[in-house]
Amino acid sequence: MQKARQAARAAGCRVGEMKDGVTFEQASAEMKAITARQAEAYPDTNKGWTLRPMPLRQFVHRVTLTRQYTILLLGAVGFRAG
Repeated sequence: MQKARQAARAAGCRVGEMKDGVTFEQASAEMKAITARQAEAYPDTNKGWTLRPMPLRQFVHRVTLTRQYTILLLGAVGFRAG
């Protein structure tokens, strides 16, 4: 599991799960608002960072699955199943 987390950080991506009843649009808006607040609060380290939320299915189809992404996905599945 630690290797999967390291691979995710190295790739700059995060995987999360939405609560029941929350739409992708709601989650995306909240994540972007958090990113904007972080950039304002910590401009030296967070300014210029962007967030591109996307459903996992879209991510998988848009990205060539490299070893890092494969480890990330396997780690996410293993974490969810555990």
